[in-house]
Amino acid sequence: MDIAAAVYKEIRSEKDPVHAFQYFLQNTDDIVSVEEQEIPQRYTAVEIQKRKNHCASCVMGILNSALSRNVSEDDFYELLWHSIADHNPLLPEEDDVIYAIYMIWQDGRIPYFQLEEGIKMTNERFVEITRKNKTLIKKVNFIIKSSLEQRTEVSGLLLKILSDCETQEDRAVVLAQAFARLEQKTISQVFASMQ
Repeated sequence: MDIAAAVYKEIRSEKDPVHAFQYFLQNTDDIVSVEEQEIPQRYTAVEIQKRKNHCASCVMGILNSALSRNVSEDDFYELLWHSIADHNPLLPEEDDVIYAIYMIWQDGRIPYFQLEEGIKMTNERFVEITRKNKTLIKKVNFIIKSSLEQRTEVSGLLLKILSDCETQEDRAVVLAQAFARLEQKTISQVFASMQ
């Protein structure tokens, strides 16, 4: 949270804080520090926990609300900045705003992207397409469970299977089944590592 405090101070000092906030969240993985600067420890674990107890649900509510609007990237970051930094009565202290930046920065849905409408279907249609593509889905399962050395091997084979699908709906269902198999594999690995 100490780094978030330094970032907040920099953002506030910018002529256009919304743009600085957006730039930081969109590029945080690519930002390389050009100078070695020691960030003083300002927050203890107890203080961070206090902020979490006080602010976490509010910050997640603000973030989830902004995400649910599916607006442009510029509009999203502007909405988010104004919701946390412009005199929000639920985040009255500067440390609350810093904690909000800290939480948002760590959220897996950041950086944000506006999404187009995905393919939706009824459960009955999903089952019908699953039956139609059962051989391809079995092949997906085999590939995922195999011991291929590189992820690119697995992804290349999965791409080949998707190209063999007749329609976008078929590709969406086969891909959904691949994700389900990967989730199962991950859960199995977690349980195996616990034993």
